[in-house]
Amino acid sequence: MIIRGTTRIVWLIPRLGIAIKFPIIHIKKFFESLFHYLTVCDQLDWFIKTSTEVQHSARFYLFKGLTDNWREGAFFLKKRKEIFLLPTFFSFFGLFNIVPLVNGLECGSDLEKSVWRALLSATKNEVMKDLHHFGEGHNFCFYKGHLRMSDYGSIRCQKIISDHFTALNELSKNFRAE
Repeated sequence: MIIRGTTRIVWLIPRLGIAIKFPIIHIKKFFESLFHYLTVCDQLDWFIKTSTEVQHSARFYLFKGLTDNWREGAFFLKKRKEIFLLPTFFSFFGLFNIVPLVNGLECGSDLEKSVWRALLSATKNEVMKDLHHFGEGHNFCFYKGHLRMSDYGSIRCQKIISDHFTALNELSKNFRAE
């Protein structure tokens, strides 16, 4: 089974109990956007030089999935002793990441709502700055009895996690659905 996100594709392999994350390289969108910036906006410099974190930039279309994979693997290596992050078993320079196969929380469920309230409390509402990662229940799961985050590749997401790591680890260890 394959799940497609905005910048990555995840190949689920139940028989092995793993998922493999691959970056998506948006060649068509890159050229469409390049044409737009050349002909309509006259802002080619912005298009080319802007970070992978800015949607509609050249780097976003070409490298966002790759950099998120690389960052996720590197961040887990730095924080591997903590339990809030779902482990990255192996990362090959962002070209693919191998992670445990887990089920994300069901969107709209009472459990997802409980996790959201706990995240707001643990981070003093900072999770509001990154609703893509923290606001979607499928980015959270239970793995080895603890609440874990499975999508944490962006710079903004990692900053929030780093700023509140102790509280998020306590949340992961002690979370019980209300």
